[in-house]
Amino acid sequence: MLMEIVLYKTSMIPATIFLSYVKAYNRTFRKQFDREFFLKKYKQTVLDNSYHAFLIHNDDVVAAQSAIPYEYMIDEEKKIVCLSVDIFVLSRYRNPAVLYKLYLKLRERLVQEGVFLVLGVPNANAYLYQKNILKFKDVGDLPYYVLPVKIGKVTGKFWFPNFLNVFLAYLIASMHSFLVRVCNPVEELTRFKINRNNDYVEKQRYSLHHKVFKGEATFAYTIVDEEGVRAAYLIDFYNVDRKKDGVSLTKAVSYILKKEQVDIILFVGTLYLRQWVLFRVPYKLEPKHLHLVGDILNVQNEKKEKILDLKNWEFGLFNYDVR
Repeated sequence: MLMEIVLYKTSMIPATIFLSYVKAYNRTFRKQFDREFFLKKYKQTVLDNSYHAFLIHNDDVVAAQSAIPYEYMIDEEKKIVCLSVDIFVLSRYRNPAVLYKLYLKLRERLVQEGVFLVLGVPNANAYLYQKNILKFKDVGDLPYYVLPVKIGKVTGKFWFPNFLNVFLAYLIASMHSFLVRVCNPVEELTRFKINRNNDYVEKQRYSLHHKVFKGEATFAYTIVDEEGVRAAYLIDFYNVDRKKDGVSLTKAVSYILKKEQVDIILFVGTLYLRQWVLFRVPYKLEPKHLHLVGDILNVQNEKKEKILDLKNWEFGLFNYDVR
């Protein structure tokens, strides 16, 4: 049988093809995910589906690209924006032309479906491919913000007694708590952000690996072992008005410090909020650079420049699942 590219919505993928896809994905990324993992990931969306382009050879999936739809507020208008995810080609079939043809087919379908924009946060290799082959445009590099709890363990260069490490972290959090009582800063308004008023967003984003707390301050985080460093990734935080502010950030950081034995707390993404508890990591010291890129599908010319400017976006770990 000749190789062919086929397009599917998640609910329409035949069982045998789905099983082949799961096996190929796990083989490529050295994972052990099951079918239910992908069903939750791809079907629990605003459209109850995601979009897929598969390269099929002898009834087996040998390459794939997928796009997960989200509802974004673009200048107060609701638009469907897809996140480009799970791009792979089995080694035997690896060729830049394969992914190029896959994406062209997938892109045609997304345009037909009225998708406004495709965003991606590719790894280093995929970034060059998406930029040079698929002609995605740079939106900007996502920044890192950190609170080192155990400086010596995080840097591997400086040694401090554990009690002093933790004391310094608590001191910073306490000072921040005092400052926000005097003047509680609230995030600056951004033109483009995910629509938080849809219940599907948090259901899709969070799993049993995440800890989510709701109240006057709502926040979520996950704990990850980073080569022996126990890291708490703060995924999201906001107040009752669904806005990031100093109080909700303080409560999130203070809770993690009290309840979790971590070496570092991180927030990855745009943070247009005056705050004094998390420190911006210099670009050259970032563990890896996270490039946000976009492919504009159905956007008027006058908006293109704004869309390709990170200053107009609220975007971070809540928007894409890297941890």
